[in-house]
Parts: sequence; C-alpha cells; structure tokens
Amino acid sequence: MRLICLPHAGGTASFFRSWAGAFGSGVEVLSARYPGRQDRIAEPCLESMAALADAVVEGLRPFLDRPLALFGHSMGASVAYEVALRLEDRYGVRPQGLYVSSRAAPHRVAPSGVHLQGDEAIIEHVRGLGGSDAAVLDDPDLRELVMPAIRSDFRIVGTYRAPSPIPVRCPIFA
Repeated sequence: MRLICLPHAGGTASFFRSWAGAFGSGVEVLSARYPGRQDRIAEPCLESMAALADAVVEGLRPFLDRPLALFGHSMGASVAYEVALRLEDRYGVRPQGLYVSSRAAPHRVAPSGVHLQGDEAIIEHVRGLGGSDAAVLDDPDLRELVMPAIRSDFRIVGTYRAPSPIPVRCPIFA
C-alpha cells in the first residue's frame, strides 16, 4: 500500500524523507509537494484549503492503482481529511486509514488570526512551535525565500472551516 504524507503549515515533503522504508517493504511512503516550495518554488502558493486539497487529489490520480492511507500533521491533518472526502466522492477510492496528528477535528478547529497580524507575528508563532523549520527564519535570504509559502499556509489554516462534520468512511487514527 501507499502512505501519502501531508506536511504541516510551512512544511515540505522532505520532512518525511526519513520515513522511507520505516514501515517495511509493503508500504511505499510518498509525500505531497505543495506548490511554492522546494522544487516547486516557482509555482504560486495556493490560497485556500479547497484549492490545496484539489491539487493534492489531482496529483494523486496516477497513484490510485493501489490501496493508500493518508497521514497529515497539523495543517496536513486538515488537508488529509479534505483529500479523503474528495477521493471517495470523485474516484470512489476509500483510504485504508486517515492518520492525523496535532490538529483538532475539522469542525472543531479553533479560529486563528495569526495570518492577519503580519510576517513578524507568523515568524514568532513558528519559532514558538520549535522544530528545525524555525532555524531557516534566522537567515534573511532564506526567510525571504520561504515566507510566501509560510504566509500562504497560515492564511489557509486561519480561514479553513469545515462547513459541517462530514464523516470519512475509513478508519481514523489520531
């Protein structure tokens, strides 16, 4: 089967690089490469959860020939939920599992206005979360390179609201 990993706000596909082979030879680990970062840096960042989930689903089309599960961390958990709904609705594909971490259920996500407070507030929020991503923000050149994606992701997180609690029809592990 395939495990599709969906990064956190400001995160990249390389966050999951160390997972390759971690689940044995029966699990292929793939990670979504969101527009506006790493090898897709020249592409415009997406501005809504719907656009991001649609893009991920479109990118997954060639990989629907085998059973798959979705894993999302933080913002990626909301993306994984939206992708699961779309895969079943559009292609009749029900994931083997929806694995989520560090995020409330979509209909219980608390509003966040960090994206409205400007770059410095976003940077302080990212630093407060810790992790290796925060170190990139110390270098002015790297900060200029990564801020469009971080800004866009925090806008997505800050504006996403599931219209109602639509259940996914697969096991959920949180």
